[in-house]
Amino acid sequence: MPNKYIEFRNRDEQIDFDTKMKQLQADMRDLLQQEEESKQQLKDLFEKLGYTL
Repeated sequence: MPNKYIEFRNRDEQIDFDTKMKQLQADMRDLLQQEEESKQQLKDLFEKLGYTL
């Protein structure tokens, strides 16, 4: 039995989920913005070479 060897701790007890979700939301917003910027840079580079995506 695994639980015989593994101690269970409820690590969620001290997590403020609202704060954590707001941070994840901000992180995802930043990542999506960076993705859009990268895509535009890639398109611009191809256009400078005379090609379109």
